[in-house]
Amino acid sequence: MTDIRSDNSNAAPTQPLVGRLGWIDAVKGLTIIFVVLHHSIAGFRFDPTFPEWIRTFNYSLDPVRMPLFFLVAGLFAKKAIDGPADKFIRGKVIYFLYFYLLWSMIIFTFRFGLNAITNSTTYWWEILIIPWDPLPTIWFLYALMLSFVILRLLRGVPPVYIVGFAAIIQAQFLLNVWPEGVVVIADKLAKLFVYFAIGVYASEWIRSSAVKARALPVIALWIGFLGLSIAALSGGFEKLPLVYFSLSALSASAIIGTVVLASNAGKAKWLVTIGSFSLYIYLTHFLPVAGTRIILSKILGITEPLVVIPLSVLAALVFGIVFCKVLTGSRLQWLIKVPDRVLNRTLSLPFGTATRT
Repeated sequence: MTDIRSDNSNAAPTQPLVGRLGWIDAVKGLTIIFVVLHHSIAGFRFDPTFPEWIRTFNYSLDPVRMPLFFLVAGLFAKKAIDGPADKFIRGKVIYFLYFYLLWSMIIFTFRFGLNAITNSTTYWWEILIIPWDPLPTIWFLYALMLSFVILRLLRGVPPVYIVGFAAIIQAQFLLNVWPEGVVVIADKLAKLFVYFAIGVYASEWIRSSAVKARALPVIALWIGFLGLSIAALSGGFEKLPLVYFSLSALSASAIIGTVVLASNAGKAKWLVTIGSFSLYIYLTHFLPVAGTRIILSKILGITEPLVVIPLSVLAALVFGIVFCKVLTGSRLQWLIKVPDRVLNRTLSLPFGTATRT
């Protein structure tokens, strides 16, 4: 969800990417749709009448959603990781921490204030534990910031060791070697950091391979993913490390290939637009998703999941884009853009000192 147009990641999007790099925004658009869809479905988790096939479908996307998000986030990260320390701290530490802390407060306030009409309970002390237990819809920003910091600190280590060790950590997590849920953000990194590292170190190969996508290999990738996914879910071995990683690799390759082909045919412009606003959709989607479900079910009496879920997703996408457009240049721009007085403050960290410019 970082801005890949330039090093100025603090700028609100103006024009979506076009041409050879447009497929990257398109992939981001598809992944943010997957994320919003996941949280829309999660709103029915306490409904005993909810169709089981939808739960299974959502569960089958677990190796797809966030692995692809982390992979794409890493594609243009190497320049920042290897760049000047002050620029790195501003662009990848202060930037992500600002949005994480600000929107954690906003999301907590809404969730806590709406306890009486939502299907889950938010307790006052939850805001105190966000350093290791983020709120459900905001953890990605924190995990992404930590991913950047980890690779910055490990710059001198050969990539093969970093990726290999990250894969071992993921395998241990999937095999329940350590108890899950003690430090939630560590769980997220254990499961997903390997994809960010691959995105960083294999960026040139991924991008050069993507633009060569052809229909038949992409179809073969989809067949391989669907076949393995059905077999794994039927046999209950979808969490085996090699199977999970294979599902992630096959789905990422198939999705990227499909999106590139669609972009080349001029059929992915809508995804490019969504992808260029993915950060703002991610930050705000909790409100339209929950609000749409509450309005439809409790006011209009519409409870059919196949109606509520698509409308919730659509509302979140539209709301995030409009929210960004309306706030850009306004007095409330600090909700979507880090103020200069925050971004340019002096800050010392283990990997260098950021100086005021």
